[in-house]
Amino acid sequence: MAAQEMEVMMVAMAAEAPVAVEVEAVPAAAGGLNATVPALYVGDLHESVREEHLLEVFGKIGTLTSVRVCRDNATSNSLRYGYVNYLSQADGIQKTCA
Repeated sequence: MAAQEMEVMMVAMAAEAPVAVEVEAVPAAAGGLNATVPALYVGDLHESVREEHLLEVFGKIGTLTSVRVCRDNATSNSLRYGYVNYLSQADGIQKTCA
């Protein structure tokens, strides 16, 4: 299975619920760089999981640039998925696959 299509099951620390993770390369937005920033799609989150929980869990793997739990615009309820961005591809892909 390719690293960009991988799914990893993890336990969300606060919710103790399984989390599905996919690695996806996202073009860097700053300065017109051609580099990509490793982005992990984190799905099947418990509705109570917040950005702080993702920072705590995924920050152990490598240096993070951002985390986001996606929320409904009208209700602010969690949509039960989010994204984690690493500083380097080595942090985001190689260590997650290990």
